[in-house]
Amino acid sequence: MSIRFPRLTAASMVLGVLGLCVLVRGETPPAEASREPMRSPVTDPGQPGEHSMLDTGWVENTEPGTGMQRVFCGWVSKMPAMWLRLHFDMATLSGEIGDANASYLQLTSEADGAVQVLYAEHLVQWAGSSAYFNGDRVRVEIFAAPGTGPSRVRLGWVEYGEPGYLDRSLCGSTDDRVEVNDPRSARLLPGQCTAWLVNDMPYGLVTAGHCAMTAASVVEFNVPRSTIGGSMVHPPPEDQYAVDPMSIQNQSGAQSTGNDWKTFGVFENCNTGLSPLEAQGSTFHTATSLPPNDGRAMRVGGFGQVFQPMPLELNFVYTEHVGPYVGGAGNVVRYQVDTTGGDSGAAVVDEVTGLAVGVHTNGGCNSSGSNKGTATAHPDLQQALQFPRGTAARSDGVLITFPRGRPAEIDPAGGTSMRVRFRRSSTRSPRMETATLHVLAGGSWTSVPMTQATESVSLARFPSIDSCVPLAEFYVSIENSLGEIDTLPRGAPARLYETRVAHPGAVVFRSDMDASDGWAGVAGESLLSGEWKSAAPNGGGRGAPSSDFDGTGSCGLTGPKINEDVDGGPAMLISPPIDTIGTVDPVLSYAAWYVSTALDPQDLIVEICPDESGNWALLDSIGPTDGWEVRVHRLREIVPASSELRLRFRAADDPNTAIVEAAVDRVRIDDHACPSCGGDLDGDGQVDQAEFEHFATAIVEGDAAGDLNGDGAVDASDVLSLLASFGGECP
Repeated sequence: MSIRFPRLTAASMVLGVLGLCVLVRGETPPAEASREPMRSPVTDPGQPGEHSMLDTGWVENTEPGTGMQRVFCGWVSKMPAMWLRLHFDMATLSGEIGDANASYLQLTSEADGAVQVLYAEHLVQWAGSSAYFNGDRVRVEIFAAPGTGPSRVRLGWVEYGEPGYLDRSLCGSTDDRVEVNDPRSARLLPGQCTAWLVNDMPYGLVTAGHCAMTAASVVEFNVPRSTIGGSMVHPPPEDQYAVDPMSIQNQSGAQSTGNDWKTFGVFENCNTGLSPLEAQGSTFHTATSLPPNDGRAMRVGGFGQVFQPMPLELNFVYTEHVGPYVGGAGNVVRYQVDTTGGDSGAAVVDEVTGLAVGVHTNGGCNSSGSNKGTATAHPDLQQALQFPRGTAARSDGVLITFPRGRPAEIDPAGGTSMRVRFRRSSTRSPRMETATLHVLAGGSWTSVPMTQATESVSLARFPSIDSCVPLAEFYVSIENSLGEIDTLPRGAPARLYETRVAHPGAVVFRSDMDASDGWAGVAGESLLSGEWKSAAPNGGGRGAPSSDFDGTGSCGLTGPKINEDVDGGPAMLISPPIDTIGTVDPVLSYAAWYVSTALDPQDLIVEICPDESGNWALLDSIGPTDGWEVRVHRLREIVPASSELRLRFRAADDPNTAIVEAAVDRVRIDDHACPSCGGDLDGDGQVDQAEFEHFATAIVEGDAAGDLNGDGAVDASDVLSLLASFGGECP
């Protein structure tokens, strides 16, 4: 699998030495690229000439029968540095994702021997970056099985750290915090905040809304003491988790005291496969109302800075303090508890109930007499916790994926195959013999047992579709080791995937969204970024697809640049004119990709206009999708035949408060040809009163669908054919 990430430097060094470890040293960045000493961690931006880059070149295992072997070994070094994090701008790891012989990348810290193993899917989850490693040298190795093909990894830039200090918000003349251990709290990097596990969610956490978070953010549990000089020391990769950017929800609009919160999820640990809850054992629980203003004790613990006479080994290490509750009003809680920078996002815990009543956000003891936070009773925060997104919504059910995607169309005769992978979660294992495909077509369900192909993959085959319908809907299910039924999509059968039923017929319109296909990107008046373009997905950014749907190399995208998404809007994509004159039963299908991190996301709107009037009608409204999803529409039930039919896709982030990404691919209209069935003009298997309405419309518009006797004309003689079949059923 090939993954490309933002290339942030032009300097590179090819290290095509198999089986040897080669050192790549980072030069000291120029003064203007560094921050003042004893501040926040220094980040090397990777400008040309600053340091040499590691490039493994193309390496593979060409020795049959040797099993998994190391095919590359090199070192990355940054001196002086207390810790390193590697950011790759390209990685190709051969072998199919999830298979036992898939190639992998292994990173090892020289300082403490900490190891992180990254397969191709983990590199996507970690946004092309590594965990944080202590020390100034990291060994980079690639392991591959024979015959799986070449692999290559190229380093883009190196993030490294030194001691840092932030402004304080102590309540009194002394820092009264003490070092404790709370497995529920985590250090959020690189934004230097505190986050915490919440409400028994296996992957869900809460922090402050102002805490910076990107696709490369990481949370660290079980944080060790810092160095004697105050530099961070990182836990092993087994205690580090990559943030899922699709899961982020935060306060909409302007952030302010009492309106400053964020919820998000992380991926399972790539070394252990565990969720944070499984690894840490417990979570905080939130209060849904403010406590009484009775001066009760409040506890706040986080990963804040310290300064002498506090020992610098506690710098950005978990410490707690207990102080009085000053009171709460609206969505604001106030307390006289010592905090400093880095504690933002920490849980404010009521010592009487043990519940988290707030999210720490603001210092103020040295000015207004108390520090402040956002109440966990905030209705928008409670809604976000009730309706989590992305990985935050995961239970510890079986992990289900489609390693080769879902079919855009299926054969009505049956036999179309689809591979489904089932992997154990931290608490549940799949019972492979129970894997089942469920298909809804023509109003009836069919359940088909899958055939196990490998240890974790089953083969699903779609059944024959008896009735002449243009689309089928489906989901997959499996029973887990606790007797629960896990499904994909989650929430099935209330939510289903769609696929086109490929009855033979003429192709009226087909577009792979190439730049020459005639689509036009139109910017709304308030659009700031994210105009639609035909481009190859780059795999970077905050929700954009990593590849197009149909494998042609291009699709319609809301901005092809790294980290470019829709801001303002709307951004509109309009098709060229499409001629459907003379069609009998035109069926539209397309693949859509849509991501929005807004608390109440706007949908991707699909509209249709049959002529040049500009009167657009709603065709589809698509919420956040599970990757690429196929949508199917029977046009003869929606618009009349036309030589100027147009489609319009519309995405917006107005006001600009979220990450919004949209993509469209494989747009086609087919004249749906299937055996005629008397006068069944609406294809529902019945010849009833509704057919007279369709027939009347066909006469007025000259629609060939009304030619029931096959004489080439739609006229009164067809009425006799309709009457003859009235009240009947299609076989």
